[in-house]
Formats: sequence, C-alpha cells, structure tokens
Amino acid sequence: MRRLLPVILFLGFASILTAQKRVAETAAEKEGAKNYNEAIEAYSAGDHTKCIPLFLAADSLIGETDLIDRVKLRFTIGMAYLKTDQPGPALEQFEWVASRDSLYPYVYYRAAESTRLLKQTDKSLKYYAKTLETANDNEKAIILGKIARIEMGRGRLRTALKSVNQAISLSRGSSYYLLRGQIVDRLAQRLDRAEDDNFNYEDAIRDGLIIEEKMLEATELRESALADYQIAAEDKKLAATCQKLIERSKIIIENNRQVISEILYIRENP
Repeated sequence: MRRLLPVILFLGFASILTAQKRVAETAAEKEGAKNYNEAIEAYSAGDHTKCIPLFLAADSLIGETDLIDRVKLRFTIGMAYLKTDQPGPALEQFEWVASRDSLYPYVYYRAAESTRLLKQTDKSLKYYAKTLETANDNEKAIILGKIARIEMGRGRLRTALKSVNQAISLSRGSSYYLLRGQIVDRLAQRLDRAEDDNFNYEDAIRDGLIIEEKMLEATELRESALADYQIAAEDKKLAATCQKLIERSKIIIENNRQVISEILYIRENP
C-alpha cells in the first residue's frame, strides 16, 4: 500500500546557495537565506525542533521575496510541527497553503490529520473528503478507513460501515476487515446487549426489550463480524488481536442462540 506522502519532502526544494533565482542583496535577505539553508539541513537530518524557528525566521525575512517558494516552505513548516506533536500550529500552516494553492499535493490530507489529532472531527471529515477528490484508489482506501474510524468513534455506525465497505472494495487490506468487524460488532451490541455487564436477559425478555427478531439480526451481525476477524487473522501482525475477537465472537454467538431458545420457551410457556 503506497504511503500518502512522499518520503522526500524537499523534492524540488533546494538550498538558496545552489538554486537561487537571484542573489540575496540586503542584510535581511542574506540572514533569511542563511536561516533557510540551515533549516533545510536540520530538517534533512531529522532535527525538526531545530528547523522550525529557522524556517519561521526565513519566512519572516524572505517569505515574500522571489528567493524561495513560500508555499513549499509553509507546508514544510507544517510537517515539522506535526513531527514534533504540534498539530495546532501545523494546521495553521496547512490551511495557509490551501488558501494559496488548493491543489498543493497532500495539503488537505495533512490538514485532516492535524484536525484528527486535535479531535476536531467535523473539520477532519471535511478535509478527508477534499483529499478524496484527487486521491488514487490506494489512497482513497486509506482515507476511507480513517473516515470510518472517526464515524465509529462518533457512534455513526451505519455511515462508518459504508465507508469501510468502500475501502474494502478498493483495497482488500486486512486492517479494513478488522475495522469492519468491530463496526458490525457495535451494531450488534445495540441489539443483543451481549457485552453489557450484569444484563438480565430473563427480565428483558419478559419486558419485551429483547425479542426474537432482534436477537436473530444481532446473531447474523456477530457471524458477519466473526467472518471478518477470521480474514484479518491471516495477517500475522493482526493475528493475536483477531484471535481474541474470534474467541469472544464465538461465545457471544452461542449465548445469543441460547437466548433465542429462551425466548421461544417463554413464548410457549407463558
């Protein structure tokens, strides 16, 4: 599965000393160029904490000149903020870039990632949707998986299920089957209450809270989730997690069948 961001962020992002459009003339431009070149070295070396103030200084001194590509610069500042766990300042940079160049590669994806970390789910969904407009199939699958997780977290399970089904149609990655199983399990839980502590089925059956139709639907959902976990378990990285879910699913399915039998017994012996 292809990553959503090129590994080399500085593709076409050269030192002013080697690719300048013109010579830095004023003292401010020379200082800005110095900061810019040092920032590139720091970023390339993985020192993102060091490069941020250098890039910011360069932007302040020469950002509005023709010495650098300011859009690229601001995007890279955003990436440096993300790499130092600062999604708020990162988002400011990505939104600035998007306002100047809405087609800049991956800017909406990075904005979405920033808002996801900030738990601004409405914004995340908006930016992920923008990313889908220009993504290839593998990228769409990744984005749809992220959308599904957000929707699941918000309790919008049918919407989450729709997104993960779309992801699976594009890329049959094991993680998507695991995710779909978890979403379907939550849908079933709304019906069978199987994972509620100390839930009294006998009282619920007599009160009409648990009925045969609901339990049959829930059991079918649990069986669907089980099938997804079994597919995902073929991935060695997910096998341990899925095996626990498989064992739990089998127990719940058997318990559900017993509850259905109890419903039928009570119906026949009021």
